[in-house]
Amino acid sequence: SADSITLAALNNYSIDKAMGNPIEADAIGPEYLSVILTLANPAAESIVYTVIASDIQDCKGNNGKSEIQFGKSVYVAPGEININEILFDPKTNGVEWVELYNRSNKIIDLKELYLCSYDETGMFSEINPVSSQSYLFFPDNYIVLSKDDASIKAQYETNNTRGFINMKDIPSLNNDSDWVIIINTSQTIIDKVHYNSNWHLSLLNDTKGISLERINPNNPSQGENNWHSASESCGFATPSYKNSQYINEGSINELTISPEVFSPDNDGYQDVLAISYSFNIAGLIGNIHIYDSQGALTRSLVRNELLASNGIFFWDGFTDSKTKAGIGIYIIYFEAFNTKGVVKKYKKACTVGGRL
Repeated sequence: SADSITLAALNNYSIDKAMGNPIEADAIGPEYLSVILTLANPAAESIVYTVIASDIQDCKGNNGKSEIQFGKSVYVAPGEININEILFDPKTNGVEWVELYNRSNKIIDLKELYLCSYDETGMFSEINPVSSQSYLFFPDNYIVLSKDDASIKAQYETNNTRGFINMKDIPSLNNDSDWVIIINTSQTIIDKVHYNSNWHLSLLNDTKGISLERINPNNPSQGENNWHSASESCGFATPSYKNSQYINEGSINELTISPEVFSPDNDGYQDVLAISYSFNIAGLIGNIHIYDSQGALTRSLVRNELLASNGIFFWDGFTDSKTKAGIGIYIIYFEAFNTKGVVKKYKKACTVGGRL
């Protein structure tokens, strides 16, 4: 708990975008874990503000500083929130989850939304409130809905630990196919997906613990052409951040290497070769082999890996036998393919340098 005096001190708060300090701060007892701030001016719709709290002391006299975003929420229209990722067949000790993405420029209160499914008659079933209290969902943000966010964070990497909501219950997600639906308080459908396990990459021997990711939020929700298995390089799921299979419809620079001359001598300058790729096709399988100037295989860097739509691999200048590659020219052979007959092949030259 916080010290009630510092929690209620107006000068301990500042708000950006010319909002200034609040005109009243009401510390909420008896535990003093929160405060209600009264603003001098009304917040504008869908403007994201940041309030900075400084010099707030706890009961032991420790000072703290924190920031939090807030804003005025508005009504959400169909299509403004996407069902963006689905994990319906979790790992052992894992849980099912659904990720939402706010593709609008609005601040949306998730208290107004429900996660549900259809029953056999086509009626809404298993209707569950996303949040029991106000929870602001900001533009271009992601939120994962589940019954146990701790198990998700334990099994997958995420750089957005705040992007999770623990619900009391979520609709059951069958392993073969099922409906995932988001509705508002008036039961208007905001987004819905009837997923199928066949949408997973057919080359995968086992899809347990692998999520289905939406490829582009601007394309229709329904249909396997806009969904794909999450990539191996991301750990087979991307809870609460941008999908590994996301494709930007802008320009694509398919393969680059940098720097073209590198020296793996651990001196902190150009020690590693970066191999960057970006494709307008999701779900390609990749191989990267490195050959010396005589055509001998030096390093098999990547073997049959399910690629993200874009990513980067690094060569540290070492061979498969864990010895440093000799000074000279090497050929990076990058191959990417899928089960639909797409095959992409690239050859790039690089030079391993060093002191003679």
